[in-house]
Amino acid sequence: MSNNTTSTPSNDPKGPLGPKSNAKTSAHLADQIPVKDPDAVQKGIIDFWGWVEDNAKWIAVLGVIGVIAGIAHVVFHSIWDRQERKAQEAYYAVESNYTKIKEGFDRAKLRALMPSAPAPKPGEPSDQPATGDLTKDYGTVVSDLEKLARDHHGTTAGAQAALLAGQTYLQYKQPDKAIELAEMPVKALGNKHLLASLSRVLWGSALATKGDCAGAVKVWQEILDNKSANFLHGEAGLRSGLCYESMNQNDKAAEMYRKVTTENAQSASASTAKGLLRALEVRGQSAPQPQPAAKG
Repeated sequence: MSNNTTSTPSNDPKGPLGPKSNAKTSAHLADQIPVKDPDAVQKGIIDFWGWVEDNAKWIAVLGVIGVIAGIAHVVFHSIWDRQERKAQEAYYAVESNYTKIKEGFDRAKLRALMPSAPAPKPGEPSDQPATGDLTKDYGTVVSDLEKLARDHHGTTAGAQAALLAGQTYLQYKQPDKAIELAEMPVKALGNKHLLASLSRVLWGSALATKGDCAGAVKVWQEILDNKSANFLHGEAGLRSGLCYESMNQNDKAAEMYRKVTTENAQSASASTAKGLLRALEVRGQSAPQPQPAAKG
């Protein structure tokens, strides 16, 4: 009769599962698991703080500079906002007087065109037409605008004042004053600012009034090259075309008119450009053609 016995793992130190075999297996697994040397980590931390201590002075200086820069940014914008607000208040007061006078001239002009228009009621201002003399018409209002433009140079309100005063000077046949004022917003605000682009239109118009069409076309070309001022491209192109015509450069004038009609098809400038282009073509067709030289 045979005895059935269950075999148990041997604890024989020489057996395959003895303590030596287990130690080897554990050592093999430990080699495969990356464990950072705690001494190396501790050394890195100590080295970092040592660097911080060695450079604490410069770190503190950089921190102070950052704080100062942040404060300066806030202070600058606060001061700038106050300056702009002050300039806008001053501009509003002068511009209100200007508008009141200008509206009176416009009403007088309208009544002259419409004799049947009702006369002013008692208590209403008796509007008189403009005389053509700047001082008689506006008193000191335009010179006040000019002063405001100079005193608040670089602000939006200063640019508005320069533009309004410049337009009035040009209307009263003082193109040099208009040019001087138109240059101010252009130089102060940069090419992409709306008021700078409008000032270029005025600047070019004043140059053209003086007979310097070459200079005017150059100024208007800067508007045409500026994509952010595309709403003025039709006006600048139309004026450039007229200047080219005055310089007897009809090919360039026609090119400008065609560009206005294609790029600004729905604008009033396009309608005007179409008429000018047609007139230019008719004049070209009616111009005497050069006769061929007679053969000897």
